[in-house]
Amino acid sequence: VLAARSQLQRSQGAPTPKKSEPAAASRARPVNNAALERLSSITERVQARPAAAALEKAPAKKEAYRWKSTTVVEAVKEEVATPKALKKALEHEKTPELAAKLAVEAVERDSWAAEVSRLAVPKLVEQVALNAWKEQEGNRVCLHLRPSQRHLNSAGAQQKLAEALGILYGTPVELTIVEDDNPAMRTPLEWRQAIYEEKLAQAREAIIADNNIQTLRRFFDADLDEESIRPI
Repeated sequence: VLAARSQLQRSQGAPTPKKSEPAAASRARPVNNAALERLSSITERVQARPAAAALEKAPAKKEAYRWKSTTVVEAVKEEVATPKALKKALEHEKTPELAAKLAVEAVERDSWAAEVSRLAVPKLVEQVALNAWKEQEGNRVCLHLRPSQRHLNSAGAQQKLAEALGILYGTPVELTIVEDDNPAMRTPLEWRQAIYEEKLAQAREAIIADNNIQTLRRFFDADLDEESIRPI
């Protein structure tokens, strides 16, 4: 049938139909110009960008000046309680009971200490008398104050002492206070310290001679720290 049809068409002079072109070619899509322009712009920017190897490293911006403290903070050293430190802390440490006992014995040994204990004066004024030894001739009284306690000597203190001594003696007294560091003469406070040292020596002798202490030292091969001994 096809051959007959082709022959008929040739006899009639009809042109042979060409092979139909693809439908896609006959119906071409419109070009999106905006997309092409955007793609071209991006391509130009990429090409204009220098190669990474050719880029020079920009100099780093200097950091703004910032003040820093140069003060060296010393670490606080924690103190550890050692036997030596405890011994030093307890040196000449007196309990209130022991201090009262020493004052009583000082009164028994020194007449001026006994007079001071009877004076009706403030504690600060009493310290002047306790740190001085007395020299008296008639109604004239001279107190020899230790130079280290000169700050206690004031006009008000002298007046109160003179009045208190006048009441104690039953007659007005003429009081003078001078500085004197003569170690041969003891003040009431120095009498108390001397008595304390006597008791300290007695306590050490008693501890050393104690049979129980001697047994413990032999049994444990122990040493006795005599500096830690204190009277009570």
